Amino acid sequence: MDRGLDIVQILAQCWAERLNSELHTDLLTRSRLGSPQDALDRTDRLANVRSVFSAKTSSSQPLRLLLIDDVVTTGATLDACAGLLHEQGHTVHLAALALRRELFGPLQQ
Repeated sequence: MDRGLDIVQILAQCWAERLNSELHTDLLTRSRLGSPQDALDRTDRLANVRSVFSAKTSSSQPLRLLLIDDVVTTGATLDACAGLLHEQGHTVHLAALALRRELFGPLQQ
């Protein structure tokens, strides 16, 4: 679903600037589309994101990364992505943001 804004990209840019760090947006790619996660339980979500992402093989030294997601329900997506990055030798820390639209209304550009 297209939400209009890439909230994760905006969060990542803000954190990179705040931490005076590089923003790495090319370490993971989506190799295929998974099914929507909203109607799935944790077991099905874990299976659904398996093989959806792939990590770019890096010849650079391992990085210390902050992996950001906009909503965490079961953690399946973060788990899959963090696992791939960890396999590449990176240290991964996780962050998430969850907003309830009823409290904040539609997001504006």
